Amino acid sequence: MNEIDNQIKNEKIILIAIMSLSFMFYTSMFYVSPLIPDIITDYNASYVTISSLMYLLFIPQIIFSIYASSLISRFNEKVVVFLGIIFISLGALIFAIDYHFVFLQIGRFIIGVGVALSFVATMTFVSKYFGEKKRATASGFIALTYSLSILFSFNIFGWVAASINYKYSAWLMFMLSLAIGVPFSIAIRCFPTVSEKSIKVVNFMKGLKNKQMLMLALLWLALNMGIGAYLTWIKVFLMSYKGISPILADFLSSMMMLLGFLRPLVGMLSDRLKKRKIFITTSTFGYSMTVLLLPFLEGALIYIDFLVMSIASVFVAPIVLALPGDIMKEDAEVGYGILNTSANIGYLIGPIITAYLFDTTGLLIGFISIGLFFMLSFILSTFLKVD
Repeated sequence: MNEIDNQIKNEKIILIAIMSLSFMFYTSMFYVSPLIPDIITDYNASYVTISSLMYLLFIPQIIFSIYASSLISRFNEKVVVFLGIIFISLGALIFAIDYHFVFLQIGRFIIGVGVALSFVATMTFVSKYFGEKKRATASGFIALTYSLSILFSFNIFGWVAASINYKYSAWLMFMLSLAIGVPFSIAIRCFPTVSEKSIKVVNFMKGLKNKQMLMLALLWLALNMGIGAYLTWIKVFLMSYKGISPILADFLSSMMMLLGFLRPLVGMLSDRLKKRKIFITTSTFGYSMTVLLLPFLEGALIYIDFLVMSIASVFVAPIVLALPGDIMKEDAEVGYGILNTSANIGYLIGPIITAYLFDTTGLLIGFISIGLFFMLSFILSTFLKVD
């Protein structure tokens, strides 16, 4: 009985530690979004130019997500996570220095390398340590940190930028990376190692040849085209098209994740019901309709739309993050490498397409494109066979 109690205690401690790390690397991805209007003003930049602060974050993630899986097989997830923390902190520092726009771009690129290493290693650790029966539950808690990071980014970093200057928000991110990264780097030495050193070749073609893994990757790509474009441009859209004040725009932008605290419960429910697909299709359809309707709503209907979007966002992430382990089994790191690569391709091209449409056709058409990205993810979700 004591052994079981110790196992449960260890799982809780490890989960809390991993949640703190995932909060850090998710925040490092999204803290720039509420700063974009100020950066546009400061550098007099076009939407396409500003979108480089997002796609330069995700280009290295496309490359290094796959490489991270190989590093885990050669070394272990603890080494890879430690490298990720170093890159995130260094990138945040360079961005905060902000001597020239190029510094912002270089900083985002380096952060992208760190996030790629941290994400794949962290999710591999969750998948292998918590096992199939608890995988969606643990993934739900990781997905919770995704929601919290977006709420924190828009409402804290956005508030600092509006009240003082966006450069103070950048330095705040650097301090956050140290405050979480340094203690985690020390504590992780006590964690059990779940991936022993190995010289096995990570076969990504095996993952791509798996029809359900491929379909999941395409769905995740489309969904993250929508999420990436939405989080990048929603504040700009609300301020410039809807005439909403910066502080309120920050709050409304973060409402997508307002109910994120329910994500762990969704993971638990999915584990108990042994159902996955219904949660994904419900979520992607909800995303689609709320984003497509938003430009045409006024007054209280805007708040209702954001609330419905918040409900829709609860269901998808805990399930999708659990599925690579379900589908790929002992090759879970391959699945997570593919999943993260597809997400980053979506994050890369979504904001660029919308930025191009903003510059060439206007804010309305550009924003509608975001809803169409979500609609594509819904259509793809209907082809999943994961229950």
